[in-house]
Amino acid sequence: MKTGGFPEYLKTGLPEVLMQAFNDIVIRDIVIRYNLKNNHVLQQLAVWLVSNTGKPITGNSLRKIFQIGSSSCMMDYLSYFVDACFFFFVPKFSYSHKIQVVNAKKVYCIDNGFIDVNSVSFSEDKGRLLENMVYLNLRRQTPEIFYFSDKKECDFVAFQNGKLKGLYQVCWQLDQNNMDREIDGILEAMNYFGVQNACLITHDQSDTFTIDHKTITAQPFHQWEKG
Repeated sequence: MKTGGFPEYLKTGLPEVLMQAFNDIVIRDIVIRYNLKNNHVLQQLAVWLVSNTGKPITGNSLRKIFQIGSSSCMMDYLSYFVDACFFFFVPKFSYSHKIQVVNAKKVYCIDNGFIDVNSVSFSEDKGRLLENMVYLNLRRQTPEIFYFSDKKECDFVAFQNGKLKGLYQVCWQLDQNNMDREIDGILEAMNYFGVQNACLITHDQSDTFTIDHKTITAQPFHQWEKG
């Protein structure tokens, strides 16, 4: 969960390996490929994105943070990250494509090692790392991934060939402080989509919750991943 999957880093354990790979993607796969001038801005943007993995972002808010002249320029930068398979942006679910486009998107990174080594966040957030792993596993199965947000939020809504595949909430550890929030978020999504079963992915907890004839199964990531 922390080291990611780059073989050279797994072999050596040297953070410099991932730092170099991180910078190589920005410079070689984006700046040089697209003949960009603002390589410093691209590097800062990449660090900001990896430090905010799992959080909602908008092109306009990023444009203001990095003082870039136009929203279209920022959207181009974000699309370059996607083309390089570096970062991915998950839209808020809506049956309207136009609404999907204008709403904030949640950002995820191709490798958890990048998040651990290159992030400027000073606090370790195991929940954020777990959520990124869940996204990457879902992405191997289908590109049709959204998040659901109304009064509450559900982390992932996955479709396959236009049909709902599943609803997934991610929580490192369920406790009295977060139980209601996590359950209410996924239950609201279940009611919206009219489904009876959903999955709550944890680090190592297993449980089953039955509410209003709907079943939420809490399952450790390693069991869920194996299907």
